[in-house]
Amino acid sequence: MMRPVLPGAGEDAPATPPGVLLARAAALFLGYVLLGAAGDALSAYQGAFATYWPPVGLYAGALLLARGRERWAFVAAAVAAELVASQATDRSLMLTGVNAAVDLLDAVLAAALVSRLSGGRRATGSVRGVAALVLLGALVAPLVPSALGAAAAMVHYGWSGAERFLQVWRAWWTGDALGILVFAPLVVAWVPGRGPGRPLRLARAGEAALVAGALAGSVVLVFAGGVRLERSYLLLPPLVWAGSRFGVRGASAGAALVSLLAAGLTSGARYFDPSATIAAADVQVQLLVFIGAATALVLGAALAERERTLSALAESEARFEAFMRHAPAVIFIKDAEGRIVAGNPSFASAHGAQVGDLIGRTAGTMFDPGLAGRIAATERGVLSTGETAREELYLSGRAFVTLKFRIPRDEQPPLLGGVALDVTDLRRAERALRLAQTALERGYAPVLILDPGGRITYANDAAQRLFGRSGPELAGRAVWDVDGGFAESGWPAQWEEIRARGAAVLDGSVRRPDGRASAEVAVSHLAFDGAEYAIYTARDLTDRRRAEAAERLAAVGTLAAGMAHEINNPLTFVSVNLGCAREALAARAGGPEMAEALQALDEAAEGTRRIARIIRDLGIVSRSRRDGRLAVNVHEEIGGAAKLAEHEIRHRARLVLRLDPVPPVLASEFQLGQVVLNLLVNAAHAIPEGAAATNEIRVVSRTGPDGQAIVEVSDTGAGIPPELGRRVFEPFFTTKPPGQGTGLGLSVCHGIVSGLGGRIELESEPGRGALFRVVLPPAPDEEHPAPAPPRAARAARARILLVDDEPLIGSTVRRVLAEHEVEVLTDARAALARLEAGERFDVILCDLMMPDLTGMDLHEALTRAAPAVARRMVFITGGAFTERARRFLERSDLPRIEKPFAPATLREAVDALLALGSERRAG
Repeated sequence: MMRPVLPGAGEDAPATPPGVLLARAAALFLGYVLLGAAGDALSAYQGAFATYWPPVGLYAGALLLARGRERWAFVAAAVAAELVASQATDRSLMLTGVNAAVDLLDAVLAAALVSRLSGGRRATGSVRGVAALVLLGALVAPLVPSALGAAAAMVHYGWSGAERFLQVWRAWWTGDALGILVFAPLVVAWVPGRGPGRPLRLARAGEAALVAGALAGSVVLVFAGGVRLERSYLLLPPLVWAGSRFGVRGASAGAALVSLLAAGLTSGARYFDPSATIAAADVQVQLLVFIGAATALVLGAALAERERTLSALAESEARFEAFMRHAPAVIFIKDAEGRIVAGNPSFASAHGAQVGDLIGRTAGTMFDPGLAGRIAATERGVLSTGETAREELYLSGRAFVTLKFRIPRDEQPPLLGGVALDVTDLRRAERALRLAQTALERGYAPVLILDPGGRITYANDAAQRLFGRSGPELAGRAVWDVDGGFAESGWPAQWEEIRARGAAVLDGSVRRPDGRASAEVAVSHLAFDGAEYAIYTARDLTDRRRAEAAERLAAVGTLAAGMAHEINNPLTFVSVNLGCAREALAARAGGPEMAEALQALDEAAEGTRRIARIIRDLGIVSRSRRDGRLAVNVHEEIGGAAKLAEHEIRHRARLVLRLDPVPPVLASEFQLGQVVLNLLVNAAHAIPEGAAATNEIRVVSRTGPDGQAIVEVSDTGAGIPPELGRRVFEPFFTTKPPGQGTGLGLSVCHGIVSGLGGRIELESEPGRGALFRVVLPPAPDEEHPAPAPPRAARAARARILLVDDEPLIGSTVRRVLAEHEVEVLTDARAALARLEAGERFDVILCDLMMPDLTGMDLHEALTRAAPAVARRMVFITGGAFTERARRFLERSDLPRIEKPFAPATLREAVDALLALGSERRAG
């Protein structure tokens, strides 16, 4: 059961300003009083109740448009107006109260019913709203209130009888119904800013006047001088004219005009006689006005709906046209036969044509037969199943992704719609993105992405290799867990520096499961998608620093070789001349003075031999890393390394050598010597200076059970803790104070020994020193050095050529080989010219390293010009300090004499070559 509440009383509505609210209530009050007076004046029965009551329509229309507090203000204004109207008509207090109550119920019920079905402000904007207003607002809403009013009138006037009650109730009901039907639409349609009507243009004022005249004339013809039902049809044409031309506003205004004129022409202007009956003519007037008003309102609403529909359709078509014209996507529509019926400019542009040229065409006329067949099959499937289809198409070098869908139509075959997007640039961008991702993922440089807390969120393949961990293992770890260059306590400051400067470069110390590596690290700031990150890139410097260390060592070696060469030249003629002097003195008998002179010469010769050993030991660092592998005497390399390390060991410990026989090993002399030297230096650095008498460094060599050569270097230093012992072979790991070690020595030893097929081991206990053990496989038998040839017998006098840029070497050699004819040349080019000219020498002694033309160059020239002469050469060298010289000596099978040499060594070499030449001539 519907309660008689004010419509929308519970709705949230914007508060009406008090001044505006008061003005609207006053307008309702004034309109109510005026329409009430008009209703009384135009009624056939004055003083009791009116058979046509306009105020209730005004009341209902106001409530339909009211918001919030306006409803209560309108109720108060209507009640006050009713009281004022009663005083003007001398209506009894009882009937005044009844009228006020009936009007309130009529208006509230009408507004509530109409609002429930169509909305108050839209009541006259649609056929549904007008139907609700006519049937519910005008006919149904007044039924009960009118019955209450009729009952009150029956009591007040002392009437009785059902027929009398029905007559009074019908008159009251039709009067209120007519008031609601006529004036409620008028209020809703004409109140500015509230109703659905459109403003009237001044240009149509003339037509509006003609409509008003036609309405007035038709009313006069029907109602003047009495109701003429046979002329009632005359009311409809002008009302239809008003509704069709001016919509709801014209219909409501025309209905109001007709009702007022009809009431005026048929009003009685007499006071109510309780004993009289209500004339049937009055009911006829009400009925005609009601039918005419309802017809005009329905027609006006229908035309308004049609106008809105057409307007909406035109607007929709305009939007569709604008969308089609400006949409970058390719859009088209086809009929059930596959013919194009519509398309936008993008569609035409994709096909290189105008839209009009494409209308009516099918896929068969636009694509090759194979593609056209596939397109047609897809479209038939879409039309038959209604499912959306996705397909890709390449047109004029562009890639399109097309979505096709069915467009249903009432009682007609469906259409097919298509939307295609040019994804060429998108595909290129996606490919570029994939390329960038792949480049990042598989690039050479290690990359980590860190969050502001220093946690790893991403690691590329190179980073996983650098840190020796997989991506999942690195994810979530802190950067200081994998790089010793960072610390948890220092990260906040580093992060702020990275944010402020944009980037930072620092030395990293990469922590790997198998050790540490040195790296150059760059960290840059990145803001992406509302979040901040640090991009960590690293460059592994391990190999580079190893190479730098090797280059430094090679530079030292080159310097040592050059020094050895320069020293060996003067040392040669000093030592040889000392030998010659001793031989000459020893051949003479003498007393104690002669013996003392010979002893002095022997001591001087021993000094030259010690200098020669020092120079020879420098060969450990002067030999190239690229020396070919050969069978190396381990004891010789130990001895040479011990000599070089003597200055490091002397003030720290005693050096003890216990060298048992070991087999030769297949190695580079340089590499093996470097291993022993590094181990000796490390052992010395493990012992503080000043206690040499109580500390010992011991070198032991022995043959292993499987024939390996084993070398052990031990010390009595502090030892190495187990946790550090596992890391001593890591690159750049050192326990020495800063500036006293690179951390490469043991790492280099490990690399050399592993490369030779051996192993290096550590045994150590804290406080008990350390022992490093090197185990190397023996050289194959064929690599063992061949035994030295037997000493040749002294040859007859021969002709010998000496080529050396040092003149003193020439005089020294001539003195040693006095039994032979020795010619000395300091210019290799002059020697080459004489030899190429055919001058014969039995032996050619040649310095290996000379300016302008070296001994190697001389040998190559003679090999081309006189091969037999080239085979008579003996090379004298003070050190092969160039790569070319080393390679030449490795390949050459000619005799060589190392400076400084003893006189006997020189004589033996010359005698051996002369003996070989005699054998060749005899053969």
